[in-house]
Amino acid sequence: MTSSYWIQTEDWHTAGEPFRIVDQLPTGSLPGASTVAERRFAILKTPGHPLDILRQQLCHEPRGHADMYGGFITPPNDSGAHFGVLFWHADGFSTACGHGTMALGYWAVTKGLVKAPEGDGVVDVVVDVPSGRVIATVTVKQGKPVHADFVNVLSYQLERDLKIEVPSLGISISASLSFGGAVYATVDAAQFGLRVEPKNAIRFIDLGREIKKVLGTRAHYEYSVLLLGLDNAGKTTLLEQIKACYTPSHPNLKTVPTVGQNTVTLALPPPNPPIYLKLWDVGGQHSLRGLWTSYYSAAHAIVFVLDSSDVGNATLSELGEGGVNAEEMGRLDEARLVLESILGNEETSGVPILVLANKQDREDCVEVVRIKEGFVRKVFEGEKGGNVRDSRVLPCSALTGTGVNEAVEWLVTRMMGNKELRPPVMR
Repeated sequence: MTSSYWIQTEDWHTAGEPFRIVDQLPTGSLPGASTVAERRFAILKTPGHPLDILRQQLCHEPRGHADMYGGFITPPNDSGAHFGVLFWHADGFSTACGHGTMALGYWAVTKGLVKAPEGDGVVDVVVDVPSGRVIATVTVKQGKPVHADFVNVLSYQLERDLKIEVPSLGISISASLSFGGAVYATVDAAQFGLRVEPKNAIRFIDLGREIKKVLGTRAHYEYSVLLLGLDNAGKTTLLEQIKACYTPSHPNLKTVPTVGQNTVTLALPPPNPPIYLKLWDVGGQHSLRGLWTSYYSAAHAIVFVLDSSDVGNATLSELGEGGVNAEEMGRLDEARLVLESILGNEETSGVPILVLANKQDREDCVEVVRIKEGFVRKVFEGEKGGNVRDSRVLPCSALTGTGVNEAVEWLVTRMMGNKELRPPVMR
């Protein structure tokens, strides 16, 4: 069975570099995630995703070519950007594209999506991309764009003088790694004993591919995730369930509460990004909570585990600013105060926060929608929640594993999109 449909595209060029823009996608093809990074991740982990098939059709001949680039226009992450974009090329979906960003600036002004001065001036086109938020600055003369450049995400060095074996040459060279929306390797050409001239162009291309392949087997990011919450909230069971989900040979779950800390480092298997997660399960007893602050500065994300079966029998909307009756609210008010203390620490500013409403498998649990309305909203919309960059509430059962994969996926996309504030550790 075959089917056909029309796709409207616009082809733009930045100093000769092609960029094909698609602003009307087939109905239902865009993943229902809330950010560009999450949408990209959803496509990558879904074999035969409709947008990946469309990418291939637009990139490959007869409609494209080996050097084709383009972007699918999406809604922005929030109201701070004009729109979002999923960058793509012949090999897949990328996290950034410099010439594509400049083309998008021209396109948005020309289409009237972003209003430009009627005469001469400059206008900013704000775009959410998988690696963060970029700004295409478009210069306008007599109402028409004549120049564009862009402000990229924060760039920084990841590794310096990294030793790499080049099998085809039988030598070891030094390379530097940096991040600027994607990871770039820089190598001094003199190490190859080759002059940079036209006759060596193909050889340099081959060496570049060889180095990229070698680096791909060893260059990985490591992100630290802090698991916090009151004692008996289920943090240790959650940690063990994550290990079981991503380590098939992992034995039965350990459910003994943590006294002190548990630490585990996991390599996420394909189709996840090639990263390591370092998970810190820190004891939630009152006597241990003072130690939490020593972990904040190194955390790339915080998971606050809430026991949704220990909230008593009062309506959650009754939770006020002061203390509440423990028989009516269980330990909910204690959890609120603890979460507020986490958010109020300046070292957690900008760190993604995931609240997991645990024990949703129990009949006496409170539904996650009530926890969102009566507990979490009070915290995150309060004075102490002002430093929160990104947050979400998800239901889960650490005991059965329900919701664990969704939680990890949210954490991965948020941490990878937060490299400006919390750069990962290179392994």
